[in-house]
Amino acid sequence: MDATVFSTGPDLIFTNDTPSFIFIQSYVEGDDAYVKIYGTSDGRISTLQDPYLSHNIPKEKDYQPSINEIVWFRNIDWQDGRNRNEMITSRYRAIPRHPAQ
Repeated sequence: MDATVFSTGPDLIFTNDTPSFIFIQSYVEGDDAYVKIYGTSDGRISTLQDPYLSHNIPKEKDYQPSINEIVWFRNIDWQDGRNRNEMITSRYRAIPRHPAQ
């Protein structure tokens, strides 16, 4: 869900745990950066719950993000009955935009 574009921060690292190759496409439109990941389905179903900020996270989630943190909750169900629930966290530092020249 997250990667830095600032030279002193961490890089995005992930493991392809599917049985096939994946294709990653990235592009920029205006001020927005997009990354699309394509692959062959292995039957798992993944659901992602909202991005939550410190002011809108439900109390039952039992987690309070810091002011510079965004969290998502993901559930993964495999066809063989396995299930995994996890929290994905993104921490950021806003950098002011430079005025147009």
